[in-house]
Amino acid sequence: MKEVWRPRPFFQMDARSMACDFQTPPEAPCNHMAFEPPPNPGRGVEPRKLSNLMFRMERVFSRSRDGWGPRDIAADFPDLVAGFASGRIAVRIVRLPYEVCERASLEKPELCGTEGLQHARMKLAAEAWMRGEGASDARTEVRCLVGRADAFSPSQNWVVEVGNTPLRKLFVCVDHPTPHRFSLIPFQRAHWQDRSVRRLLALDFAWDPSLTREIDERRRARAWACVAGLELDPQFTSAAYKAALKFPCPAAGA
Repeated sequence: MKEVWRPRPFFQMDARSMACDFQTPPEAPCNHMAFEPPPNPGRGVEPRKLSNLMFRMERVFSRSRDGWGPRDIAADFPDLVAGFASGRIAVRIVRLPYEVCERASLEKPELCGTEGLQHARMKLAAEAWMRGEGASDARTEVRCLVGRADAFSPSQNWVVEVGNTPLRKLFVCVDHPTPHRFSLIPFQRAHWQDRSVRRLLALDFAWDPSLTREIDERRRARAWACVAGLELDPQFTSAAYKAALKFPCPAAGA
């Protein structure tokens, strides 16, 4: 019998359980691909809570205090916000193994561009964590569907981003017709006050496959709305042009 992941809705997570200082997160084994929507998923979220949700999304994906602010604005991804608000995108917190974090903290990796040492060590920890989870082909700095991923496993379609990263990368995974796994290891303290190594915490995202289909349907509808609006030239309304778009043509009068 498959274990089912029952995470909490993203917008309901408080500072203690998720967003700010990562204190004592819950841990539970799960089958990542067996998604079950959380209870009370938050349909019809009031504007104040929706604004708070978007703030948390930006805060989690851009946690460093380097003055640059978020890489993306949550309002630019309404489908992503709607997915979180409806409970069809959920998140759980995972602790990386202590041995992985300790070994990475002792490494002196070659830095990539303007990358900092903390970011480089977190990438090594992410790679080792993925391999420990069965992704033996996991590598760092890989070109894939999200662009350049901090770590990626082709066999498991698993993208792991470290530190600050654009919300766009999560959206690309949610939008892709092939199921993908997306994890984020935000910037966080690497040591306790006594200088002992802290176990890094990762955010593991899962989403309902129906959300991917709905995003695709809305995209196709917007494309056909654009086609309908291009009436200045007959070529844009010809059957050949519509066939070239490779979109299913809506029924007449729809």
